Formats: sequence, structure tokens, C-alpha cells
Amino acid sequence: MAEACATYIDEDVAAAGLFSVDGVADRLVAVSTSRFVIFDGYDDTPEGYGPTSILAEFDRDTTSLQFEDEGHLHHVTLQHGDSTATLSGDVTAFGHGSQGRRHVLEAMGSPSV
Repeated sequence: MAEACATYIDEDVAAAGLFSVDGVADRLVAVSTSRFVIFDGYDDTPEGYGPTSILAEFDRDTTSLQFEDEGHLHHVTLQHGDSTATLSGDVTAFGHGSQGRRHVLEAMGSPSV
């Protein structure tokens, strides 16, 4: 996933994972060296697809992050000016895609992953 994101945005990507974003499932979220990027999605099956468009971007230096967790379900609200996005994802040990979500949360600086 990170490789697909890096190719698309032409920047190093520290982590990428699938989250629900503002209630819409399977949005690909990437943490790059300078920004947080929300893509339309990613499917890693053999007939799958990579990201095809950027839905939102947030500058790492000027975006505030608010972390909240409810057991294995983690939420992150990104806010920059009038733009906000809330990411939600389960990080259980065996959940589909949880490893990617864990990496994204760690790269964002989540205190409780």
C-alpha cells in the first residue's frame, strides 16, 4: 500500500492503511514526510486496484491531531483551518488491515496503539 501511495504522490510514505473516513469505509490513508493524504481506496486482491484520486490532504506541520480510543477501535481527528476529517479503524491483532492502521497511527504519534 505504501508503495502505491508513494508512486501516486511522488513522496516517501512512512505508513499507509485503510480506515473509515467520516463514516465512509475503505479509504486509504498515507503518512508521508510532509503530509497526511486521504485517497479514494485500495484493494489488495489480485484483481484489485490502487488509489486513483486524492480526496484530502493535510500538512503535517500545521494540522492538529486528536486521538481517542475505545479499546481496539481508534479514532483520529485531523484539523487544519476549516478542514477536518475523522479516521476510524480497528487495530485488533488479527483484523483485516489492522497492521497498516497500526503503522499509520504510530506514524501520526498516537499515544495508545
